[in-house]
Amino acid sequence: MPHFNTSRSANNRSVIFALLLLMLTTAVANLPYILYPNSVVANGHAPVADSATSVTTNAIEIKARAKEVVEKLAAGDFEGITTHFNKQLKETLPPEKLEQGWNVVTQQLGSFESQGPPQVTSRENMSGVFITCKFERGSARIEVWFDSQELIAGLWIKPVN
Repeated sequence: MPHFNTSRSANNRSVIFALLLLMLTTAVANLPYILYPNSVVANGHAPVADSATSVTTNAIEIKARAKEVVEKLAAGDFEGITTHFNKQLKETLPPEKLEQGWNVVTQQLGSFESQGPPQVTSRENMSGVFITCKFERGSARIEVWFDSQELIAGLWIKPVN
């Protein structure tokens, strides 16, 4: 079994994820969300998952759609994901760029294994679904954000500590 310097490997993984987040978040620059290491913050307040007052009436539908996004990422169906993007995201995150980002994740964490239960949150006119996914060598949280027309307006992959 190869020996890995875990502190260096963790540091490299953090850098890779930071670059991936930068690449994916440039596609959604007009969103009112700011990325922080452990949370998404909107207007200075962290969202509350599954809050009855903040979840869209179509929470069940967007949970299913977000799980489908994860399934398509794992299957390499990047074209299939981008068909559900809003106009801005389609222009800034084409399938090729999405594939590059996913490849970085799988190079660092290994093969995709499973996804956990989705959690829904909402801020202003956006609804987000957070899904923690297990990979061969770690976990990542995939965040899928939907606009008021329920098109995908944001897609982030963040490391889980």
